[in-house]
Amino acid sequence: MKTGALSFLFVLLGALTVSSGIHIARDDRTLTKVVKLLQGMVIKSQMEGDADRDAYAKYKCYCDQNEVEKKREIQDLKTQIGVLGNQIEELKGSSGKLSEDVAQLKAQMAENKQTRDEAAALRTKEETLYTATKSDLTRALQQLTDAIAVLTAIGADQNLQAAADHQKFMAGYTPSLASLKTTVQTALVAASSFLKPGEMAKVTSFLQKGPSFTGTYAAQSGEVVGILSQMRDTFSSNLDSATATENAAKEAHAKFMATKLDEYKAMQSTFDTKQAQLGNNDNDLSSKKTSLTAASQQLLDSENFLSTLLPMCAAKAKEYDERIAMRANEEAALAKAIAILNSDLAFEAFGKVKATRTGEMSFFLQTSAFRRAAISKGAAATTLAHRLQMTADAHHLLRLRAVAALVRAGNPFVTVIAEIEKMQKLIQEEAKLDKQKLDWCTGERSTNNANLATKKDDINELNSQITSLTDAIENPQIGLVKLIQDDEAALTANEANKKSATATRREENVDYQQEVANCVEAETLLAKAHAVIKKFYSTIPQQQPTSLVQKEDPAPPSAFENGYRGQGNNGDAVLTILEFLMTEVRKEETIAHSDEEAAQHAYEDDMSKLLETETSLQASLVVLQAALAHSNLELEGAKEDLEKTTQQKISIERYLEDIKPGCDFITTNYDGREANRGDESAALTKAVKLIKESPAYTAALADGKSYQS
Repeated sequence: MKTGALSFLFVLLGALTVSSGIHIARDDRTLTKVVKLLQGMVIKSQMEGDADRDAYAKYKCYCDQNEVEKKREIQDLKTQIGVLGNQIEELKGSSGKLSEDVAQLKAQMAENKQTRDEAAALRTKEETLYTATKSDLTRALQQLTDAIAVLTAIGADQNLQAAADHQKFMAGYTPSLASLKTTVQTALVAASSFLKPGEMAKVTSFLQKGPSFTGTYAAQSGEVVGILSQMRDTFSSNLDSATATENAAKEAHAKFMATKLDEYKAMQSTFDTKQAQLGNNDNDLSSKKTSLTAASQQLLDSENFLSTLLPMCAAKAKEYDERIAMRANEEAALAKAIAILNSDLAFEAFGKVKATRTGEMSFFLQTSAFRRAAISKGAAATTLAHRLQMTADAHHLLRLRAVAALVRAGNPFVTVIAEIEKMQKLIQEEAKLDKQKLDWCTGERSTNNANLATKKDDINELNSQITSLTDAIENPQIGLVKLIQDDEAALTANEANKKSATATRREENVDYQQEVANCVEAETLLAKAHAVIKKFYSTIPQQQPTSLVQKEDPAPPSAFENGYRGQGNNGDAVLTILEFLMTEVRKEETIAHSDEEAAQHAYEDDMSKLLETETSLQASLVVLQAALAHSNLELEGAKEDLEKTTQQKISIERYLEDIKPGCDFITTNYDGREANRGDESAALTKAVKLIKESPAYTAALADGKSYQS
């Protein structure tokens, strides 16, 4: 290798060393440096993978948490909006019912007040009437009582014998009769409306004639007293009855007014309650509408957030999967390169090339190199190195060979033991990394194989759905396309039938009109001919035959003996025939009219049926075309889903194929690598023990030479 190329290689290795963070000894061989750099790249890739995993875990947690929360929030908001909508409708219905109830209560309260006002006015009228009646009856009773008292004072209530004996007694009281008459008349004025005609006549007669001091007086006055007493009893009874009626009416009015007032108070209370409820409903309705608006806006915000979140998270997941796949492929390639470069065969081959053996190597020296190396240390170190070399050769332990090389190179035992401890830690780190890779490969394969099986099932289901939809659309017997074609053909045939029926009807109508015109014309001509013939024969005079005709000799031939009649008999026959023909023409015209009417009805019936069929076919076409459009949409969607699912399946298969080499290598060699690491770890532990038990180590400790420095 040229000097310029070597310089460039060393510069490049230096840059890679800095970027990878791996310490490489200055005297390391080129191949060793490359292997270390590759190992550093693997470690760095793993560290970056861990960092990516932690970062994506946080991002995924954010996505999952927000997706769950937003979906739950959206569902809760939809439920809340539905509940608020129902509550608003219920409040509107309740307010409407309350408004009706309030209006009805208001009307009932007004009616109740009007009823109470009318009852109070009626009670006032009744009370006024009773007061007047009571005053009249009381005054009349007083007047009747005074009249009876006066009549009694003068003996008007005595019997006939007592009255006769009393004539002398009454003789001294003549002047008082005038006042008696006045008193009785006043009483009778009050009672006049209650007296019978006979009683009124008797009392009037008694007052007009005046009392005579005879037996007649006693009879008349006694009868008048009886009438007045009866009237007084009647007035008293009427007053009692009126008073009782007034008391009963007053009590009934009080109860009625109390009942109505209680009803009014109850209605007023209900009215106030419903008014308060109506006010509360208005407040609740306003609050619910405000809450509904806020919930709707919040729902819109949440849906917008979710619509942005899901694609963003999906893109990030896709990016993470791609990074994992690329990193796994990279690590698999690096591991494969390390396995190639770090083998015995590689060291043997590269040792023969100057470019690859340039520089000193601290680790993984070939057995031949050990044999060619000059043993400059003491015999004890040489013996220890020989034992370690033999153990390493027997079990193919590369790290133990490196320890033997360190001992053979004369390194201090403390340094060798420290290197062994580093090797132990490196073994542990390698084991941890191998386990992580194995777990990752197992998880990735398990997850992607499960996804692949799901995608295959989805593809089968989509193929089945596509086949079913295609059959439903394109089936030659019952497919939607065939049914639509059948309906369209039937609709076309129906339209053709309508046109044909209409054309036929028009032709029939033209024929009918022509036939009627012909009949009318024929009838007109027949009528004209009939009129002409009839008129002609009606103008021929009825001539009598000449019976006395002078005979001449020689006698002329007979001619016109009975007068001119023309074709009279034949004319009558012609008229009869014309009349028959006119009758037949009219019959034919009537039949034409009847046939035309029947044909028109039949045409209208056929058109009605054809229109019904057309409407049914059009409705069926609408349904079938909608079904076809929906089926085509589903078919296109299924095909798109199939294409998308197929691409996803191919992507999964490619991903599994991409990680297969690295994962197969890890899976195949994991147990062997674990066993080798176990052997190396045990051998290194034993090497430490051998070193510490060796006389050289003891001697070095005793004389304090460089072996222990």
